[in-house]
Amino acid sequence: MHISILSLQAQEWRSTSSIGISVKLSKDWKLAVTESYGFRFEPTRLSFKESSGTAFFALPYSYDGFLGYTHSLNISKSKKASHRHSLSGGFSRSFNTDKLKIDFRLKTEYHFRPQNKYRIRILPQLRLRSRKKLAGITPFISFRLYYYLGGDPIKQYNHKGQVMQEVAPYGFHRFRLSTGCTYRLGKSIFAKVKLTSQREFNTIFAYKHRINVLNPETGKISRPFNHYWMFGFGLTYVIKHNNKFSKKKSSFDADQVW
Repeated sequence: MHISILSLQAQEWRSTSSIGISVKLSKDWKLAVTESYGFRFEPTRLSFKESSGTAFFALPYSYDGFLGYTHSLNISKSKKASHRHSLSGGFSRSFNTDKLKIDFRLKTEYHFRPQNKYRIRILPQLRLRSRKKLAGITPFISFRLYYYLGGDPIKQYNHKGQVMQEVAPYGFHRFRLSTGCTYRLGKSIFAKVKLTSQREFNTIFAYKHRINVLNPETGKISRPFNHYWMFGFGLTYVIKHNNKFSKKKSSFDADQVW
């Protein structure tokens, strides 16, 4: 079971709660199913509902792979609902030093319908965890970049205010920096506290594929940056399947889903 609460944005409050089940089928296979609900305030309203399922599996040379599906129901301020479907996949690898466990993950998302900033996202992720527990607490810090591909076209302007082209944005446009800790409450129950900062940006490498584009005639901004701070709390319950044919310890841990 996985329960999380996320809140606090620079300009508005957000809250997300989720519940799920994580099942270790064997030393090489794990399944996770999660149901999530998101809320926004001022006024308080349900902003999205999300259902996801992910299969994790061992790969050669100590790599782990994963494949997932997500269905999202997004609700606007006018209470108009829209359904979104996406597939995800990728791989991860862990390295140990004397004091740290270093986790690297590369994830790709494909959205069945283009979003306003992307249709495909590529997410390189890096996480550092302490190998030494302090009173049962394991601190961590993680960094995640987002590479956008596709999405709805945006008019791009030159320095004279003339339209250069109308194209979908691509390139690195977002990062998230998180820090927190995990704590084992019982044999199969883990708690996590996390603080996240999200920032969006443009780079000189994708000058003609920007987001947060100012229209010089109207003064309006297309696809504005989405900055916020977010606090998270989570509980994870792991169900393990006893495999009598293998005594090898599973390569998966309770924090497999980042």
